[in-house]
Amino acid sequence: MSIRKRISSAAAVLALASGLVTAADSTAQAEVGAPQIVEGDSGFGVYCAQYAAYYWEEPTYVVSIDGDFGPVTLRLIKDFQEQWKIHVDGQVGPDTGSDLWWVINNEVIPYRGDFQTPWGVPISHCYQVLPTHT
Repeated sequence: MSIRKRISSAAAVLALASGLVTAADSTAQAEVGAPQIVEGDSGFGVYCAQYAAYYWEEPTYVVSIDGDFGPVTLRLIKDFQEQWKIHVDGQVGPDTGSDLWWVINNEVIPYRGDFQTPWGVPISHCYQVLPTHT
């Protein structure tokens, strides 16, 4: 991992750690105005998008849920957008982010629990990094 990616990942973890709030499962509100997530990005937001899309899609191709938005994640997000009838552009903006958050909040947490992610925070904290409408 390059020094730039390490610094970016560390900054994301510090930002999350400093902004964590106590919230009951399923009551967290998504973050309006979180930055769009696009190919080339890395970090906790990408991990959340990957995890939710993979959980929903269960694709037949290999996906690494690693927080790096490369060509395979682009395909995964486009497949998710197509299935959810969202404009297919491969970017995680408010429309896609809102639906990804819905998957985490209503499908992942109730069935898999509020597990600890590789970023050291529970999956329920994806609401802080996914761009959404509400």
